[in-house]
Amino acid sequence: MKFTIQKEEIIKSLKKINVLLGTRTDLPILSNILVFIKENYLFLTSTNLEIEITTKTYLKLPFQEGKTTVPGKKFLDICRSFPKKENLIIFQKENKIIITSKKIFFSLITLPHKNFPIFPNELKKKKLIFLFQKKF
Repeated sequence: MKFTIQKEEIIKSLKKINVLLGTRTDLPILSNILVFIKENYLFLTSTNLEIEITTKTYLKLPFQEGKTTVPGKKFLDICRSFPKKENLIIFQKENKIIITSKKIFFSLITLPHKNFPIFPNELKKKKLIFLFQKKF
């Protein structure tokens, strides 16, 4: 997995999904977000086992598809630390995710995406609510 995205775009998505992340949980995977790239889109998903939030962002720059989980709050804090209007290069290397731009470099340990709890598709079809936000 590898993609390049503008700092403001990923921050906006991370803020929306970080509200569900617990700090003290028996399941460490619930502190993580699922990062998933497919067909020119970046999907970020968080859950607390009752609610699941997913954001979808179009990737304008080159990417490689993939899937992993990263610590959500730490990932948001790291992305915030980059300068404004900076392009972030994010890629997976073995069991780590690397976040870099020019001379700044961060590394986070990932957990396998197979351990991330996803609601079954049957439930999503029956109880799915879409909320769209207009840009002004």
